[in-house]
Amino acid sequence: MQPPEQTDVQALTKQIASLIADKKTGVARPLLAAARCLAPKSDTLALLSANLAMCEGQMDLAQCELDSAVAESPQHPG
Repeated sequence: MQPPEQTDVQALTKQIASLIADKKTGVARPLLAAARCLAPKSDTLALLSANLAMCEGQMDLAQCELDSAVAESPQHPG
């Protein structure tokens, strides 16, 4: 059984991904910030953050998010 905070992050992650897909970036951003407080070194949240930035047209921010994720987990195959 997973700890409750891990389940919360997974539920938030699904909700954030759905909001980004629906272009509801204003709602997704604070939820993403909350999820990152619960799991600051999450590759999945870094990818969602980059997707959110791209959806908002912030390509430089998206690149920074991806670069940071790679720097934190260089051994992760993707």
